[in-house]
Amino acid sequence: LHLAGHQVLEDGFIIDSHKDAISQEVYDLLDYIYPIIDKDVPVLLERDGNFNGVSPLVEELHKIRDIVQGYQNRTLKTLPFSAKHKL
Repeated sequence: LHLAGHQVLEDGFIIDSHKDAISQEVYDLLDYIYPIIDKDVPVLLERDGNFNGVSPLVEELHKIRDIVQGYQNRTLKTLPFSAKHKL
């Protein structure tokens, strides 16, 4: 499972650009999907451009780690996904 930034075109079409920062909506999607996927599936950050030093990438990795580790030792009773998001 890869996480990457995206661009939204004028017509609303979303392009998985791999060159922008991960948006909060993508983190929310990870938070939604992680409890229901096989835990052997690796989760990774993919960035192919727009590098502004290591610190922003480390911050993104920490956010990903926090979401994933948050599910390692708990039983999920409800999905942590906002009603504003539609799949």
